[in-house]
Amino acid sequence: MSLYVYIDTDNPPTQKVGTALTTNSIDITSLKAATLYYWKVVVKDNKGGETSGQVWSFKTI
Repeated sequence: MSLYVYIDTDNPPTQKVGTALTTNSIDITSLKAATLYYWKVVVKDNKGGETSGQVWSFKTI
């Protein structure tokens, strides 16, 4: 199973920032100040199955 993280200023997010992650965290250093971001996680298994989580949002300061 692998995790893929998408983050963007558009909803739904389409910019993939993490590919085939095997950890529970990711560092993203290219975010802009005072900006609303949307993010989601997609899980893919080794049999071709895919589950997309709900879209979440946060605003940087």
